[in-house]
Amino acid sequence: MINVTDYTIKYTKAGDPIPVVNGVHLHSIYNPQKEAETYLEKNKQIVDEKDLLLILGLGFGYHLNQITNYLEEKKLKRSIMIIEPNIKVFRDYLKVINFSGISNEDSNNEAIKLTNEITCYAGYGAQSLYEDKTFIQFLCGKPGILHHPVSLNLYQEFFKCFLKYTAPKDIKSISKNSKHSFIKNGLSFSQDNSTWDTLKDANKTSTRENIKFEFLLKSFEALN
Repeated sequence: MINVTDYTIKYTKAGDPIPVVNGVHLHSIYNPQKEAETYLEKNKQIVDEKDLLLILGLGFGYHLNQITNYLEEKKLKRSIMIIEPNIKVFRDYLKVINFSGISNEDSNNEAIKLTNEITCYAGYGAQSLYEDKTFIQFLCGKPGILHHPVSLNLYQEFFKCFLKYTAPKDIKSISKNSKHSFIKNGLSFSQDNSTWDTLKDANKTSTRENIKFEFLLKSFEALN
């Protein structure tokens, strides 16, 4: 979770909106466009080399705009996922860009496709992110990681938790997150035993319909 005690929106002399969280301006109050150009220059190598990009921190997306404009100019296609810890900032961002898609304003978190290539996860905790199969599949593609410096510093505890997250290894969590029904059914015999004990219990009551699970048990036997 993040600790937000104060949130407001200020405007540059040119009329650009700038979110201010706990007294911290998420973008330059003088020239957010120029700041975003500098951001792109510093991260251009990753943008050029990686087909998948993970951006930590969105704010009002000035840096994202620079990246997408650059990709369009170079005719490069990239799949982008963004993590924005602050759901309030994200909802206001949707208003700023006149987002026409569906958004559930009563929810504490949302995963929204901003375009076909860009998805933003807003308001999610670290565990919730790692339980999202689409997000995990994206991470398995080894994306290039870009961070929005101000967001990273403002929400440092959140991002520290996300980057150092260790998935739980208990039976209940393994069963819950498995995409294979035969594993879910087998591990559901016990939520308290060790994985090995649970597998043995499952094998005692297995039928020929659960033959895949028996192969799983044999694999564990080979490791023990």
